[in-house]
Amino acid sequence: MTADHGIAGPAIVLAGGRARRLGGADKPMVPVAGRPLIEHAIEAAATRQRIVVVGGPFEIDDDRVVWAREEPRFGGPAAALAAGLDALGHVDTVDSHESDAEVLVLAADLPEAVRLVQLLDAAAFPADVDGVVGSDAAGREQWLAGRYHLASLRRAVHALAEADGASMRDLLSGLVLRAVPVGGAATDLDTWEAIDEYRRAHPANSGKDHIMTDSPSDLETWVRATATDLGLDPDQVPTGLLLDVTRETAHEVVRPAGPVTTFLIGLAVGRGSTIDDAVATVRARIAEWPGGS
Repeated sequence: MTADHGIAGPAIVLAGGRARRLGGADKPMVPVAGRPLIEHAIEAAATRQRIVVVGGPFEIDDDRVVWAREEPRFGGPAAALAAGLDALGHVDTVDSHESDAEVLVLAADLPEAVRLVQLLDAAAFPADVDGVVGSDAAGREQWLAGRYHLASLRRAVHALAEADGASMRDLLSGLVLRAVPVGGAATDLDTWEAIDEYRRAHPANSGKDHIMTDSPSDLETWVRATATDLGLDPDQVPTGLLLDVTRETAHEVVRPAGPVTTFLIGLAVGRGSTIDDAVATVRARIAEWPGGS
């Protein structure tokens, strides 16, 4: 198989997850090198026939993107990849068959995604392997940075007893993969420390990258100070839980509903509800909302 074979195939970008290590921030929309992280992945996949983004939808105006979501939401990378495969349906090109078609799989937190995909596309894809994945500077295989046989991924998903909560290791354990050294091109940004370090190493665009909260310490400092000002115990503020339900509401209902719903939860707690009961009530409403999970 030639290195060019995968260029015409589809792509799946995984952009879901709770981003707990970012304090619940909308990680795909975090600006790095002058634009949201997810835009790096979309540009890297621009040569593909179709681009399925699992997660969001985010404020991205790109006609090339088809949006999908895993069920249940936040079900993990294997469930997200399964949703992406479902969204692709069957290969509909004249000169390709699913038995030999490829799909590019990318995470949405790869700032060097364009260079990464160039390296992956230049790599040989032997006929006796199921996929070609990037190997980072530490020698770790990055399964969300690879080219795969579409049929192999479908078989792997079918073989899983349950995709919800399954890891990529679980999903890919039966596949034969070839690791391609890509070094720093496989850099992923899943903590604020990693984001800050990357921005420091790329100072030319750093001024554009501080549109959002820059670190969890900023958030914690703000919450503790404001809670104290309001006569509240800062240690009783469930920041992570509130960020989660705010994101879920914004994604499943409409973005402005997120902060308003958080305020409603606060009112309910003030009237005697527990935070867990209030959040459970909101999540039940989200699940019943048209278009919700």
